Amino acid sequence: MIPATDSIRLTETPTASPLRREPRQKRSRERVAAILTSTAELLEESGYQSLTTASIAEHAGLSVSSLYQFFANVDAIIVELVREWTQQFDAVLAQVEVPTLDDFPASLDSIVDSYVRFFRETPGFRAVYFSSSLRGEARSLDKQSNARLANLLATSWASLLDDPPADLETADLETTDLHTAALVTVHIADSLLGLAFRVDPSGDDDTITEAKRAVRAYLTSRIPALWESGV
Repeated sequence: MIPATDSIRLTETPTASPLRREPRQKRSRERVAAILTSTAELLEESGYQSLTTASIAEHAGLSVSSLYQFFANVDAIIVELVREWTQQFDAVLAQVEVPTLDDFPASLDSIVDSYVRFFRETPGFRAVYFSSSLRGEARSLDKQSNARLANLLATSWASLLDDPPADLETADLETTDLHTAALVTVHIADSLLGLAFRVDPSGDDDTITEAKRAVRAYLTSRIPALWESGV
């Protein structure tokens, strides 16, 4: 396995915390957790457009003034949710094993399947990612997550090749062919999986299959060396 600390590197500037103040005491941390959980549950039940600070506070069993101690508005809460979701998905990616050439195609499918499971199982996620609420800092966090995945893929693929980019640990991966191919791969999968969940809120299986096929087709032509014994 590739340890997350060795394989995942940010390429964008981290966004500032949306919290008005950090919850240092246990009671404060519990309030923030209740706000985030309630927001995710309300997103799952009725979507982004119906969210208000009042409805979130009521669902969390808090006063609106208590909510405002930590968050300025609904969008700030969404940013913190997206931050948590990207951290959770990073933990999933940290468990991805470096494939061999023999199981390279299956490893790609496995990553797509990890995306799909996360989309399906995370309350509120689809309501944010497939609506206008993914903007500003939340969009920046999503871009950072995609960049981390691209770095993970590029590092993994380099380990399969006899001639990886020179000094991969310190090289600017954005200037290498492998990283460019990895970033394109991530965006192909991200776009098509977005389509799958717009066609069907639970994820259209046929579109998901096509997403896997599109990723394979792109990489077969872009980096044929990865497929020499894996197809």
